[in-house]
Amino acid sequence: MSEPRPAEDSVDLINFVRVLARRKWVIVITTLLFLAAGTAAALLIKPVYRSEAVLAAVDQEEEGLSISSMMGQLGGLLPIGGLTSQQSSSKEQALAIMRGRSFTEGFIEDEGLMPVLFSDRWDPEGQRWLTEDPSDVPTLHDAYRLFDEDIRSVAEDSATGLVNLTIDWTDRVLARDWADKLVARLNDKIRLQAISEAESKIEYLKRELEKTSVVDLQQVIYRLMQTQISAITAANVNEQYAFRVLDRPGVSDEDDFVSPQRRLLVVAGLLVGFVIGVVLALLADFYRRYRDASHAA
Repeated sequence: MSEPRPAEDSVDLINFVRVLARRKWVIVITTLLFLAAGTAAALLIKPVYRSEAVLAAVDQEEEGLSISSMMGQLGGLLPIGGLTSQQSSSKEQALAIMRGRSFTEGFIEDEGLMPVLFSDRWDPEGQRWLTEDPSDVPTLHDAYRLFDEDIRSVAEDSATGLVNLTIDWTDRVLARDWADKLVARLNDKIRLQAISEAESKIEYLKRELEKTSVVDLQQVIYRLMQTQISAITAANVNEQYAFRVLDRPGVSDEDDFVSPQRRLLVVAGLLVGFVIGVVLALLADFYRRYRDASHAA
């Protein structure tokens, strides 16, 4: 086994330092260039602001429990096919709707967000896309992917059950507005869906009522109809039907953005520039020694 050679290692380190000293201007200039590039990137990249809403699911179980209880009293006298559709959407269903493609594309289309999301490809004066090639014109699906992957985030806290809706965008006011409108749109969609379902059930119960002369059965049907009418009333008066907003989204301060991380970009530029400067200095010295050896030969 070979013994360590500290003296030779010390010589190598001294030679390494001497090379860097001889090529110090290569290192300095390269470091300064990358530092300038990192600083420019930090200042020129558009800031992205975050707006966040904290939501709590509204409990809609009462109606379902009431119907189940009364259906038990019917003793199989009334077919339940017309009453088995989901009552109000559960939290999981509501979240699936919010994340879904059709809901998102509808929001983008109704709010006219295509030119906003793809502003670099839109001519605001001519009100048209800058490209003449139809295949290069962004589609609603492109907008959905951008919105779903880079702009909107929906996360549920497993401990509290609360839902965080986050919007990241370069316009801090628009970020707040989009978060507000998404929650309102979701509540409206589920509320109208619940009203439509309740109205369908009432029509079904009316038809069943006409078919029977059993007093006990008629009374249960009336109670079921009253439950549906109450559900419609609750949906009509409650705008926050699926989710209640516990903390409304706000407008971030102008200097309170989530990206870019300006300090990180500057430090990264400095470090990368120094490392590349050292590599260039070593390569330059290697080339000099190679050239000298060639001339000597």
